[in-house]
Amino acid sequence: MGDKGGDNHSEVTDFILVGIRVRPELHSLLFLLFLVVYGMVLLGNLSMIGIIVTDPRCNPLLYTVRMSRSLCIQLVAGSYLCGWVSSILQISVTFSMSFCASRVIDHFYCDSNPIEKISCSNIFMNKMVSFSLAVLIILPTIVVIVVSYMYIVSAVLKIRSSEGRKKAFSTCSSHLGVVSLLYGTVSFVYLTPPNNPELRKVASVCYILFTPMLNPLIYSLRNKDVKNAMKKVIWKKKVLL
Repeated sequence: MGDKGGDNHSEVTDFILVGIRVRPELHSLLFLLFLVVYGMVLLGNLSMIGIIVTDPRCNPLLYTVRMSRSLCIQLVAGSYLCGWVSSILQISVTFSMSFCASRVIDHFYCDSNPIEKISCSNIFMNKMVSFSLAVLIILPTIVVIVVSYMYIVSAVLKIRSSEGRKKAFSTCSSHLGVVSLLYGTVSFVYLTPPNNPELRKVASVCYILFTPMLNPLIYSLRNKDVKNAMKKVIWKKKVLL
């Protein structure tokens, strides 16, 4: 991505990511924290794969019980298609920008807002594309989730036993907590003015690292069948040793 604006601008061919602005002595601590979180994400997902492979009866994903297989495939394909279209549009408008003297991106990854700040092009179209995509992706999914939880709460309230209602609400509250963390931070990053870059970085860390870490714990590892299968796997290993 070089300069297209004239001879007064020096060509920029590479960029520097600033990262999170903290005191130098905290760099190692942050590295270890992010490494542990990434390790937990990897371990959680690999554990689920291993449990499902070793115990075929453990099937925590029961989407096909409530909907047809073809509908599941269509929903997955639609999600991937929306992601691809969004990425292609973002990349296209980014590569159409010209960059002048500055090559310092005030973030820990190449997000749209920090890149637009160092551009010497007219970024009105970029802003419109970014905001439109954020609105089209975030708001409809929030509406679907809210409506879904309204139906869930209505169904849970019809459960006669207080123990059953308590268990159902416990599961739903955990799910809703992760969803709120994800959409709250994403909405803050992409739907609010970029007045506080450091706070936006912290919000980005929440939905990039902590949400994937919580997903295996809440959506699968709390499942009773998954727990039983995990105990069997651990017991078999102890017997073999």
